[in-house]
Amino acid sequence: ERITSYIQSLPIAPADRRRLLELVPHLHREKTRFYSSMVNDGGIVLRDAIQRANKIIFQTAKTQPQCEGMSTTVVGALFHDDRVTIAHVGDSRLYRLRGGRFEQLTLDHSLLQALVDRGFFSPEGAHRAANKNYVTRALGVEANVEVGLREETVEKGDHYVLCSDGLSDMVEDSDIHLTINTFGDNLGAVAKQLIQLANDNGGRDNISVLLAEILEGLPARKGLVEKVMRWFSRVVPGWLAHRYPSEGAAPEG
Repeated sequence: ERITSYIQSLPIAPADRRRLLELVPHLHREKTRFYSSMVNDGGIVLRDAIQRANKIIFQTAKTQPQCEGMSTTVVGALFHDDRVTIAHVGDSRLYRLRGGRFEQLTLDHSLLQALVDRGFFSPEGAHRAANKNYVTRALGVEANVEVGLREETVEKGDHYVLCSDGLSDMVEDSDIHLTINTFGDNLGAVAKQLIQLANDNGGRDNISVLLAEILEGLPARKGLVEKVMRWFSRVVPGWLAHRYPSEGAAPEG
């Protein structure tokens, strides 16, 4: 609509105006493809980064005897266009707190999660189960790894927690939620308190925690339509001056 209105306002000949208006549907189709590619690109960026890391770990474990058997898990997030693209391998997790609801957005690649999916454990019982660190995917085990991808909308006020199983195995989800509510205005304090809780509960593994809070919207980058608008504003005045040098405007006949 903005481009159509702009074209309608131009002092150009009706035939030229019609030709420009015929381009508008094509611009809207390109805009849709542009935003779709932006969303897909988020997953591609994270997936490719994780797969490159996997190859490096795999080759290192093969060529350096002291690193034989080395592997790890990973979770990452890319915030863009009022959305978040999430990528993970293994049982590193991403949680979101929104409007009082705290939920895990990733699904563990683990034997225990497979048992939960098949009804052998409830999610609550799974947290207390033994041998819950048997992961079904990890970086460095094979030359290639399948990366789990997910995309969610982002809202102002959201809190996100990315963590290794060193936290999630030792601290109940309800306690992570309570800690964010208690220290939410200070993400550094939240991270320190969560690590302290994990250590107080036994600290049996490395503990990695990353937190993010959405303070304002993450609008989409300028798309094709906006670029065309800027192009029109730069090019059309010069085109008018060249096409109608005496008047600076088109005859209406």
